[in-house]
Amino acid sequence: MLTPHFPIKAKVDLRHKLERPDFEMDKLRKELRKIGGVDTCAYKCWDSLVTYITYLEGKLKRKDENFKRMKETIKNLEEMTK
Repeated sequence: MLTPHFPIKAKVDLRHKLERPDFEMDKLRKELRKIGGVDTCAYKCWDSLVTYITYLEGKLKRKDENFKRMKETIKNLEEMTK
């Protein structure tokens, strides 16, 4: 994995859930294919980024499901102790 030589300073407001920009991602993929084909370094990097984004989305979804399950368990335990 490459480490950037400059700090990435993207400020994201985590209070609001953003939708995945599938249309824009597909459009950029098509442009990269048009410019140099699928064997270029840019296209391979793009493919790696999309794979990593998909992995992170799945990981977040699993953690969210675990958190909801834990909240439900805590709620049930509190009701049992009353």
